[in-house]
Amino acid sequence: MNLCEPVDLIDFALPKWQSDPNTRIDDAYKWIFQATRGGEHMAPSREGAAKALEMEWTDAEPAADVDAMWEPLCPCENIGRLNVRPFRDLGGQRDDLVEAFLTSSRSFNARPDALLSSWNELGHRLERQSSGALNHGNWSLLNAALMAKSYPAIHHSTDYRAARRPAYRILTTGALQPLLGMLQR
Repeated sequence: MNLCEPVDLIDFALPKWQSDPNTRIDDAYKWIFQATRGGEHMAPSREGAAKALEMEWTDAEPAADVDAMWEPLCPCENIGRLNVRPFRDLGGQRDDLVEAFLTSSRSFNARPDALLSSWNELGHRLERQSSGALNHGNWSLLNAALMAKSYPAIHHSTDYRAARRPAYRILTTGALQPLLGMLQR
């Protein structure tokens, strides 16, 4: 499996963050966290993963035109976000998604060192130049809070949640392929 290097990850993600006016520094960190650590933090147990998805599955409004079903998180495309709404609306099954998510969570090679390297790479770039709504001042404030808690998983920003209503699961491409095959049947 290809691993994304920190510089490559930021090169890949920065234009995406710039093009979304709702992306804040919290959202950039969350992206980096997911690209380097996977979705294991959301899979404490099968029951917990199924319950969390059930709430999103039933509460999610029909897919908006802007919801791509798959959004890679790094240029090597070995991990990404499968958006619940378009998957559901195309006939995807909730239980299949839970299984794919759990498989991804167990199989993804989490890299805490890459999280810090990528996050710091973003900080260095923002020190030189702001990017969209992302700036070094906000990066520094969030970095101090994250450091105090050993760089945990965090939620999306309020702006991002209000605008995008995120409902997705982090999957490896190995777990994604069978799901896409099921949709084509």
